[in-house]
Amino acid sequence: MYKKRNFSMNRYWEERFRDWKPVLSFDGMSKEDWKEWNGKALFKLKEILGEFPDKVPLNAETEYSIPDGDIIRERVVFDSEEFMSVPCQVLRPKDMKADRSNPAILCSHGHGPFGKDTVAGIRSGPEYEAEISRMNYNYAEQMARAGFLTIAPDLRVFGERSDGGNPFPGRDKCNVNFVKGASPHSSIFSYSLPSSLPFVHTTTVTHCFSPWPLP
Repeated sequence: MYKKRNFSMNRYWEERFRDWKPVLSFDGMSKEDWKEWNGKALFKLKEILGEFPDKVPLNAETEYSIPDGDIIRERVVFDSEEFMSVPCQVLRPKDMKADRSNPAILCSHGHGPFGKDTVAGIRSGPEYEAEISRMNYNYAEQMARAGFLTIAPDLRVFGERSDGGNPFPGRDKCNVNFVKGASPHSSIFSYSLPSSLPFVHTTTVTHCFSPWPLP
């Protein structure tokens, strides 16, 4: 019997995964189900991420701290691993007490042109304003004004870590650095910074990010 042949990659993927179900999808209903699933999923995630770089002292340095209405803006730089430092914007309410009782949010940027800056609500020109307006992108600033401590780091190859913005003409800088061995560990180690601050409860650090591009 004649079978119509397929040359479409889109159709290939549609057929390939039509009935596919992730091995570690969560089907439970109870807290106990979640705990059992979380143990298996976390083990697999760490296995997939591979070996982590050796930890180094954070050596966190606050380069400035300025008031902005009802929040404090700080520029903080810390070391994530050997040969690598990470610049961040750390925002918190003016009246936040340094008693380690407060929740913190790690606010990761997407693939936009300004890295952490627009996420933190930095408005250095009309193009910054446009991105914030178009994407509702200043979520680190918004959450700080809502009462949280937020940290917005420049992830690898973005913002101040972009090597001039276009270090590999005609090639995607994310892909190039991934092939070279880059990993998401800068984001993972960013959890260590808010946990080290006297304002933050160490078990209430969460993560939010914005996808890019959006329609």
